[in-house]
Amino acid sequence: MRYALYYAPERDSRLWKKLCCWFGRDPETNQAVVRPAVKGVSTDRLIELTKTPARYGPHATIKAPFRLHTDMHISMLTQRLEDFCAGYCSFPLPRLTIACIDNFFCLVPGEYSIILQKFADQCVREFDRFRAPLTSLEKARRRAAMLSEKEKHYLQRWGYPYVLDCYRFHITLTARIHNPTERSRVLWAITHEFANILKDEPVQLNGIALFVEPEPGMPFHLKQRFPCASTPGGECTGYPRAE
Repeated sequence: MRYALYYAPERDSRLWKKLCCWFGRDPETNQAVVRPAVKGVSTDRLIELTKTPARYGPHATIKAPFRLHTDMHISMLTQRLEDFCAGYCSFPLPRLTIACIDNFFCLVPGEYSIILQKFADQCVREFDRFRAPLTSLEKARRRAAMLSEKEKHYLQRWGYPYVLDCYRFHITLTARIHNPTERSRVLWAITHEFANILKDEPVQLNGIALFVEPEPGMPFHLKQRFPCASTPGGECTGYPRAE
C-alpha cells in the first residue's frame, strides 16, 4: 500500500467535476464518470491518453507516493496531517493555465507563487519521516528517467527527484504525445474543455488530500481531505497561520 499527499480541487468546484469527467472516474467516490464527447479526439484515444493520469486521479503532487515507514501507523500520519493543515491558512493559487511539459499536457499556475513553493517544501520535509526508504526496484525505475545530478540527489534524500527547487506544481491531463500533429489537436480539445473554467473559477489551496493506492497498479482513491485554517473572507493573512 502506498500513500500520497496531493492538492485536489474542492469537491464542489467546476474544476474537480470537469477533471473527473475528463478521466472517467471520481477517486473520492471510486465511481466511474461519463466522459465528455471531446471534439477532435475519439473516445478510445482519450481513454488511452488518460489511462495513467486517471489511475492517480485529479491532483497536483505535494508529497509523492510512498510506502509507510515500519515505525509509523496510518493514524499517526492522519493526525499529523490534521495538525499540520490546521496551522496554515488556505491561500489562492495563481490562475491555472494549460501547458505542455515534456510532451504531456497539464494545468500549471500562470505565475510563480512563493507561498505555494514554501508550502510544498515544508510538506516534503515534514512528512518525510513517514516514508519508508525506496526499494532497489523503485530507485531503478526512477533512475531510468533522465535526471540531473541534483534530481538524483533529491531522489536519494527525499524519495522523489522533483522537490524543493526542482518542484513544479502541475495537474497532469494526458500521457506523453510524441506526434506534433496530434499534440496540436489535443491542445485544441483541452482548450475547448477547460478554458472557460480556468478563466472564470479562482483556485484556492484549501488543504491536503490523502490518496491511497491499495495494491500496486490499482487506482488511487482519495481517502480523506485535511482542510487548512481559513480567515474571515477566506484569504490567507499569514504563512503559517497567523495566531
